[in-house]
Amino acid sequence: MSYLGRSSEFGVRSRYIYTASGSETSISGADDNNNSLSFTDGAYVDVYLNGVLLVPNTDYNTTTANTIGGLSALAASDVVEIVVYDAFNVADTVPASTGGTFNGNVTANAFYGDGSNLTGVSPYDQSTSSTGYFALPAGTTAQRPGSPTEGMIRYNTTESEYEVYTGTNWYSLDKTAYPYNIEYLVIAGGGGGASNHAGGGGAGGYRSNVSGESSGGGASAESAFTASVGTTYTVTVGAGGSGGTSGGGSNGDNSTFSTITSTGGGSGAHDNVAAGNGGSGGGAHRENQTGGSGTSGQGFSGGNCSGSGAIGGAGGGGAGSAGSPNNGDSGGNGGSGVSSSITGSSVGRAGGGGGGLYSGTAGTATDGGGAGGGNPASSGTANTGGGGGGGGISDGDGGNGGSGVVILRLPTANYSGTTSGSPTVTTDGADTILTFTSSGSYTA
Repeated sequence: MSYLGRSSEFGVRSRYIYTASGSETSISGADDNNNSLSFTDGAYVDVYLNGVLLVPNTDYNTTTANTIGGLSALAASDVVEIVVYDAFNVADTVPASTGGTFNGNVTANAFYGDGSNLTGVSPYDQSTSSTGYFALPAGTTAQRPGSPTEGMIRYNTTESEYEVYTGTNWYSLDKTAYPYNIEYLVIAGGGGGASNHAGGGGAGGYRSNVSGESSGGGASAESAFTASVGTTYTVTVGAGGSGGTSGGGSNGDNSTFSTITSTGGGSGAHDNVAAGNGGSGGGAHRENQTGGSGTSGQGFSGGNCSGSGAIGGAGGGGAGSAGSPNNGDSGGNGGSGVSSSITGSSVGRAGGGGGGLYSGTAGTATDGGGAGGGNPASSGTANTGGGGGGGGISDGDGGNGGSGVVILRLPTANYSGTTSGSPTVTTDGADTILTFTSSGSYTA
């Protein structure tokens, strides 16, 4: 049974009975049953004398707290019965049918319903924020955004999904992971240098979407790459081109990541064998010969040769600058590469190979390119895409181009751990880095 009143142990009224000793004009204190008279409002008190209902403010008054006063003097054995009714107030309430406003704090162990209309309760306002969340299991303390812990749940208004926090990331409750971005650096194999005081090889094409860094050929970083969970992305690492032994070198091979393709570096020129076009172009040989062309957004052209009788080789183009022309019988320097911190530290890659000398000095190289001169000339550094150096006098062989590399950087929270081709796996801060020095794949 439900009650309106002080508690389920009491009804809506209290009854007190007093037997007079004689001459009393007021009643208070303990009654015949040792119940002490108590009331809060005299308007809710009835007084009976020997069964007759008395008239308030005429036959008695309640001006003194918990006292019936103003009685005519009682006779011995008169019986006074006092009935006190409980008073309660329901004015300060919020109706369930129309709602209302609570001006004070409201404490509850749980809220039920979808919460779609719950507003004005920052920082948990899910109508305007996707960062609010509540702890699980039920009954634990709600946490503020910025310090999620294992097992918390939130409603993400951007994705229109309920999410659970596990490990170091939020995941939708239906276990469908969200796409995520991957930063990449894709460098093709460098071109081989030509033999016998000839042109240096061009660097492999250099493509990057690392924020704040550059692609080859003076281009800005490419657009974001969004990986779809469960999709396998193929990685191809291009080999460097061979250095020439009795003529020009060969172009390097392409490197790819998914649909991102970097073009192999162009080979160095030899006599009437033209310099190769590629990611970066190969260097020219002999007077008035033109260096190979680079690919837009990947690398620069190889150096030209000019001047009557000038027979030194020009430098191969690099990802960061064009190869230098020959200086008479001296070789031209290879073009510079581009530096990237995708692995966590800055490394220069994809430099062009130096040109070979007839006499004088050989062309120099940086960022993985091979220096000119010597027999054979220096090769490009493996996994940098550097061009091979042009060979020196007396049939000096050209240097081989350096092999390419594919480097991926992604949030560790999203890293699936599924790869082929045995890439080197490292971490930097909150990210995982995959360095492919041979072909393979990554499954997002």
